[in-house]
Amino acid sequence: MIVIFYFLVFLLVYAVYYYFVLKRKEKLAKFKESTEMKYLKSRYHLNLDKIDVVKTMRIIALHNAIIITTTLIVIDTLENYLMKLAVAFITVVSLQLLGFHILGKWLKRGEKDV
Repeated sequence: MIVIFYFLVFLLVYAVYYYFVLKRKEKLAKFKESTEMKYLKSRYHLNLDKIDVVKTMRIIALHNAIIITTTLIVIDTLENYLMKLAVAFITVVSLQLLGFHILGKWLKRGEKDV
């Protein structure tokens, strides 16, 4: 039952992100100036001209959907609201750092191949 709930929430979050961010052409130009891209550029010294922006947007959308869904599933098991808040914060921050570290290393390696 939890797996089905996880999958449905993931699809819902990704669909909303896809519709409001990925599908709109005006968001594409703003994406290079987003917080995620600024972090990746400064932390991993990426050349944004060598990176496929649309592919990176899709990967970040999947990453964010996984983080939101995982956080929801983790805090759904807890009863105490303060504990939920603390665990949600720790989960979001740790998954963001881990995910962007993996993405940054992957993009840097792909940048060298080009």
